[in-house]
Parts: sequence; structure tokens; C-alpha cells
Amino acid sequence: MELQIVELVPEADMLPLRAARAIREADAVVLQSERAECAKQVREWNRNIVTLDDLFETAEDFDALYAAGAGRIGQAARGSVVFCVLGDAGTNGFIRELLRQGASLTYISCGSAVAAAVTAARSEFPVG
Repeated sequence: MELQIVELVPEADMLPLRAARAIREADAVVLQSERAECAKQVREWNRNIVTLDDLFETAEDFDALYAAGAGRIGQAARGSVVFCVLGDAGTNGFIRELLRQGASLTYISCGSAVAAAVTAARSEFPVG
């Protein structure tokens, strides 16, 4: 499974062009949460959206949450997939689970070059 990772920012117009283009061109986009401030714009850019919101309410614990989320992301992975995460991708439990399962991830930096380098160094996946 190959995924591109985008850290969501408060407003969609703050996303780098590369991240916005990846979202627009993806066969599917997985939103960690529909409650993200820029989720509405992401939906306008790509209609094939999968969310993980319901898993937060039904999972028994974090291990179950991350495993179920990775499974859902895997089901969406038919062609190019962008996973839009909340917060720091380097500490994201879904990403850790995907890496554990052998997924190939590319991080699309939405911040400074220093933040991207630190995230990549901590996370075991390349910055694209």
C-alpha cells in the first residue's frame, strides 16, 4: 500500500500547492476526522472521501482504534490515496500502525523544511 500523508492545517488556503494538488488528484482521500477545520474544502477538491470519525466512538482502546483505522485506509487504497492527518504526522498512531503493517508512506510537508526533516527522521517515512 502506498500513501501520501498530508498534515491538515486550520484553513485550506494555508496548504502548500503540492498538498492541495495531491488531494485533488488522488483516487481517494482519507480524512482522519471530518471535524477538521479544512475538511469542507478537502471535500470540494475530491469527492471520494473516507473518514475515520466513527472509529473514535466505537473502538475499545487506542490499539483497536489504530488497527481499525489502518484497515479502513487499506480498503481505500485502490490507486493513489492521500491520508489527511490531524496534528504531527510523526506521532500519529494510525501512521505508526500503517508502518508496522508495511505500508509505503510519503510525507508531503505542509510546514517548514525543518519540521518536515524532524518528522521524517522520527517517523521512518520519506518527505516527498
